[in-house]
Amino acid sequence: MDARHWGFAGLCALLLTATSAAAQAGTGAVVGRVTDAQSGAPLAGADVVVVGHGRSALSRSDGSYVILGVPPGTVTVRAERFGYAPFEREATALTSDSVVVDLALSIRPFDLDELIVTGTATGAAQGARQREIGHTVARVQVEQRTAYKPTLSDFLQGAAVGIEVTGGSGEASQGKQIRLRGNRGMVFSNQPVVYVDGIRMMESAFPALVFENYYPGLPAGAFVTPSPLDLVSVGDIERIEVVKGPAASTLFGTGSANGVIQLFTRQGRRGAPSWSADISQGTGWVRPFGANGVDYLNLEHFLRDSWWGGGYEGGAASRPCVTDDPRWDHANASPEGACSWPGAQWYQRYGLSVEGGWEKLSYFVSGEYQNDTYALPNDRLERYGSRMNLTATLSPRLEVRLHAAYTDMETANTTSGGAFEGLLRASIAQDRNILSSGDPRVIAGFLDLRNDQAIDHVTLGLTSTFAQSSRLSHRLTLGYDYSGQDLRSQDPVGNYLFSKGALTTRTWERRLGTADYVASRVFRPGRDIRSTLSLGGQLVWDDAETVAATTDSIDLGPGVVGPPPVSRQAGSTTNLGLFAQNVLDLRDRYFLTLGLRVDRHRTRGGAFLRADPMIGATWTVSDEPFWPASLGVLRLRSAYGRSRSAPGPLQRAVIYRGLEFQPPDPEADRLIKPEDVAEFEVGLDGATLGGRLAVGFSYYHQTTTNALVAVEDSAFRYELQNLGRVRNRGIELDIRAAVVNAANWGVDLGFGITTNYSTLLDLGGALRLRPMNTYHLMVGQPVPVSYGSKVADPDAVSGSWTYTVGEDGKPGPGPLGPQLPTHFVIPSLSLRMPFGVTLSARGEYRGGNIRFVNPVDVSRGSLSPLCLPYYINPSTAIGATLELRADTPDLWRERCTWGGAQDYWYDADYFKLREVTALIPVAFAFPGAVEDATLTVSLANAYRWYREVPWWDVEILSTDGANAPGLGSSARVPAPTTVTFAMRVRF
Repeated sequence: MDARHWGFAGLCALLLTATSAAAQAGTGAVVGRVTDAQSGAPLAGADVVVVGHGRSALSRSDGSYVILGVPPGTVTVRAERFGYAPFEREATALTSDSVVVDLALSIRPFDLDELIVTGTATGAAQGARQREIGHTVARVQVEQRTAYKPTLSDFLQGAAVGIEVTGGSGEASQGKQIRLRGNRGMVFSNQPVVYVDGIRMMESAFPALVFENYYPGLPAGAFVTPSPLDLVSVGDIERIEVVKGPAASTLFGTGSANGVIQLFTRQGRRGAPSWSADISQGTGWVRPFGANGVDYLNLEHFLRDSWWGGGYEGGAASRPCVTDDPRWDHANASPEGACSWPGAQWYQRYGLSVEGGWEKLSYFVSGEYQNDTYALPNDRLERYGSRMNLTATLSPRLEVRLHAAYTDMETANTTSGGAFEGLLRASIAQDRNILSSGDPRVIAGFLDLRNDQAIDHVTLGLTSTFAQSSRLSHRLTLGYDYSGQDLRSQDPVGNYLFSKGALTTRTWERRLGTADYVASRVFRPGRDIRSTLSLGGQLVWDDAETVAATTDSIDLGPGVVGPPPVSRQAGSTTNLGLFAQNVLDLRDRYFLTLGLRVDRHRTRGGAFLRADPMIGATWTVSDEPFWPASLGVLRLRSAYGRSRSAPGPLQRAVIYRGLEFQPPDPEADRLIKPEDVAEFEVGLDGATLGGRLAVGFSYYHQTTTNALVAVEDSAFRYELQNLGRVRNRGIELDIRAAVVNAANWGVDLGFGITTNYSTLLDLGGALRLRPMNTYHLMVGQPVPVSYGSKVADPDAVSGSWTYTVGEDGKPGPGPLGPQLPTHFVIPSLSLRMPFGVTLSARGEYRGGNIRFVNPVDVSRGSLSPLCLPYYINPSTAIGATLELRADTPDLWRERCTWGGAQDYWYDADYFKLREVTALIPVAFAFPGAVEDATLTVSLANAYRWYREVPWWDVEILSTDGANAPGLGSSARVPAPTTVTFAMRVRF
């Protein structure tokens, strides 16, 4: 057995022995049902607890629950469920019988007294009530989301307004970009900071390339950037809290300017062991992404289909299917009709968890195994994950929590992205590719290239909470997070571009250490006045090292230097912060929060000391005597905060294009200042019509100063300078309505709107820069801006086109509009039906931006399927000629002419039906054998609509993947449509 799997085997052994030690202190039982107070409908997933005794249970699909081991006497039973007001009843428990306690909960979509951890200085010591917080916090309860989600990135996509998750390719382990309220900078990662149970973890994606630059002549890899967030099992998560900007994240310190995502894993519940088994099986198929009779850009020969087969109709202009090559293993019956690669897409996961405990100790232990086969021939993923959480009550005042998690993931991918040896790129170019052949049997030689990746992720944490008195508490968290990557690209046989055995490797290691302390003291100077003072400190240590190597040497020509045989880069940063926060509470309806954080951030270039303030104010209007109770609940809020982004452990002030891992320039590094991000936010939250209609609204205004840009001062040298000033502003509107709420029927509607408009205010005197990443920066334009040329008269047939006027008053390129979407709409629908069946659907609309979309590199002489109507001989256009018809309009003559092909700019508005899900209770199929069972059937990525884009998927990431500062396009397979059958059984 591989040594990395011993941890998983040990976890399974712990799972098998956990229940043997469980013992119950009492013999009584409390049973009952949890229902909606208005409709009488059963409520699943409610947390039912015997107050003061720690015994608890989750309600089943039919609303029923059973709590064993309840000591005799009068007890209080309390039920809580997100979106409902807590409710409790007293009952007398017996030693030899069960007592029935039914609990009816009233709808309360906005809970003023709900405890929030993220964005408050009190943190996990006691949290803060929703009514006290001046900024918005998006909270997502995992158990109450009906759709099956394979990764946390998928789970967050459209989960709340203001959360933008982008990524649409079908490679194994490809991560997604996550943005909260847009881009704040142009160099540093715009990914939010991620905490799991108070422990800081790596937020940016793993590198895509073995070397920082792509070198033709060396195996390039698959350009896949896995996200550390997706290494955390969705089934381990209880809830997620998201804060979206400095107004909410100031007290998290330097690095939190992009917002904070905090994951809270399941902590277990005291009582008899409760087991959960999760099994999911899924398949998928790739929808057409070509045009004009080339429906799959000639890639249909290499695509795996779904379980039930059927293959892919390549289109009238595509090549015949391959039937005479053993690599296809008789997958195609004849040259005519549908083509496919042997095998089927198959996505499978198996999870097992147990939770329980005694009076002083509770536990949650889980294990998960994943084995996926994707659309392309080499694309596979295998993952082992395990987690153990222990909570010990050492005394009535002291609680200690231990967290431990381990993930091992191994993937293989077909070469993709911008590599010349990419399978899709070669299939698109056909006879004009680097092989000078469009024959699938010849292109299949690229499948000999191996792109393998192994990732290890370990998270360890210890949190102790000490309640010194009812008014004074302390919390201390110590955490360690390790992320390791082993990336290998190899040609084992010597194929077309490389010598036999050519190999490039990269190892990547990043270690994050966290020490976080906070003390909270409550003062009551008067009956209607309360003040909560929190003081604390935080130390975050960030260390990274990467080593790249190659066994092959290449000659890139005079003046261009290739990579050395071995390159190493290492660095570390430390951030020490002290913070204070005071919450003044007047009459439990007026709240004023004042906070200050002082950070000392140290990198190899030096250190800086900065102070960041925050202020928040809220008013619970509905608690005023003049407010009619029939109008419901209303809270007004506002907040201001400032935070910073600073260089990471491997960030360099001077970058040389074409040179690998150059030694740092200490003098230049010391000149880099942190980027400052300030945000003002104002909004309201309310609910009316008995809680059946809830509305949340926010307006935010951000300004980034000292923004870093990469300034080119020679052909190969770039230097980071603090020249920029960026503004972001927008709104977030969230509406939720329970339209129908009856015993057997229910209809819930959701509607979210988000806008984000960015403007580059200053570049230190320059008007425009084009940094290394090929996007453009222009004063007065969005960040980044789409910059290019457009044909002046698209419909003219002049034989010689002219461009629109550019920025300098002459025909040529100019700013065309935002590259990133500026507005988002998220509609959702949930339909509850008899027998507990629930149907749900959720879509997402994005628009307001201009994108360059053309995966066919016409400028290099490839033939484009979009141009088939304009080629002289379209029936033999592929591999034949680039000559255009005389009546070709100017726009298409420009697009289809070798050396032209600049005007592939499109209005990028689109809509995607993200998911359609059916949740079906099936406990009746296991009478007396299980506690509860549900079957979830999910259809994802089933429908898409584009306003102008004629093909492709505009969510496909560039070669930089999830680490790219903007959006791009590269030769990747679009994400497939998938159908998943997931069964969860509790016993």
